[in-house]
Amino acid sequence: MHACCSKELSAVQKDLQTRQLRMFAETENLRRCEQRAYSAEQQVAALQSANVKLQICVDELRMKYEPGTILLSYCYFMKQMLKRCFWLMTLYRHVT
Repeated sequence: MHACCSKELSAVQKDLQTRQLRMFAETENLRRCEQRAYSAEQQVAALQSANVKLQICVDELRMKYEPGTILLSYCYFMKQMLKRCFWLMTLYRHVT
């Protein structure tokens, strides 16, 4: 094998190793990003669930102490929930 061929082979091998390391780093970064996105989605779902439970408590108290205002409160709550659902659907479409 000639000296120039050996140098070229060595350079190509070094380039291949560099590309493999970059690919591994990018794959690991993607995995971390996906993990953070999943955690954020889980947190959003948990907070929305807690929000619904709190809204139910508020509505129950309003029914007890202000029976005439419950319908307006429920309409506002449903409007907010629909906005959140559309926002999450839009976000999900951009992620997938």
